[in-house]
Amino acid sequence: MEKCLQSTEFLREKPFIQLPKSINSMDMSSDAKLLYANLADLLKISELNNHRDERGLYVFCSLEYIQQVLGCGEGKATKTLKELKEKKLIAKKRMGQGKSNRYYLFPPPESKQADSEVLKMVEKYIIN
Repeated sequence: MEKCLQSTEFLREKPFIQLPKSINSMDMSSDAKLLYANLADLLKISELNNHRDERGLYVFCSLEYIQQVLGCGEGKATKTLKELKEKKLIAKKRMGQGKSNRYYLFPPPESKQADSEVLKMVEKYIIN
């Protein structure tokens, strides 16, 4: 029988991407949730490099990068960006031909429902 994880040490050793709980409970595709988490991760690097303007922090991101993150083609990447824009989670500023766009992230809406759903899920899977 294969052993499962015996500790959470791997969380400290390996980089990983965080997904806000309120994003997880939003009515949107898994691709949109994954992309938001990746853009939020890039935002940490942008903060270190002081990538900000009058609007706030931004990330430089090409459509090719988004395609790589999602493992999809141009159409799906564009559709996923549109979904995040419609949910008011990102805004895009075009920088010109041949340049990567700037993306501004907005915080997800807080959701008490999301917190209660997570608690229910945790309670359901706790092994007594």
